[in-house]
Amino acid sequence: MRIAFLTEGATEAAFVAGASDEEPWPRAGALVILVERILGIRGRTEPWSPTLALGAGAGPILHRGRPLLRAAARAGAKAAVMLVDADTKGNKRLTTLRRNRDAVLAEKPSLAIPTAIGVAVEKFDAWLLADEMCLCRVLGLPNPAEPMGNPEDLKGTRGAADDAKAKLNEYLSKDRFGPRLFLEQVRAIVMEMDLELVARRCKSFQDFRKEVRRQMGALFSA
Repeated sequence: MRIAFLTEGATEAAFVAGASDEEPWPRAGALVILVERILGIRGRTEPWSPTLALGAGAGPILHRGRPLLRAAARAGAKAAVMLVDADTKGNKRLTTLRRNRDAVLAEKPSLAIPTAIGVAVEKFDAWLLADEMCLCRVLGLPNPAEPMGNPEDLKGTRGAADDAKAKLNEYLSKDRFGPRLFLEQVRAIVMEMDLELVARRCKSFQDFRKEVRRQMGALFSA
């Protein structure tokens, strides 16, 4: 089933800047794998993403959400997932995503498809940090001496020590198995991390998981 994935960053898309659709690496990125795991439908989606949204930041998704959703429906998508980082604007961004979804239903009902929306606090990277034991196992690292605090409390500016993306990159740079492709590392973490643990430690993931099940569960119930 074709599902539209509208997301902003390289981590959640497992996207390499400049890549074309003909490149050999897998196109099922971290967000695709995560949604399939939430629904228990591994390998049953046909991901669709507009070039504009992939790796382009939150702006296109927030400000052009309606035409992107309509384009997804015209491309044959039966449902959509919209996920952006909070970046300290979580409530505002969630409201914008909901307005975009509701506007499509009001303006063009024939192009309205079930749409699960979410805002990762403060970044999608925080969800990948929530299961530290998995993170270390995947990367071949020793278990941490002390557990990390709440990943959603990592609210530093880009590159700061308390920035979720910077913290995740610290782990990835120590990968004992060598300089594997970034997307391979991220995909491996998402495939193995304990989703119950992530939900307990990251309320934004807990909310997103409920939203995915509510909006999309019935499509795959058969």
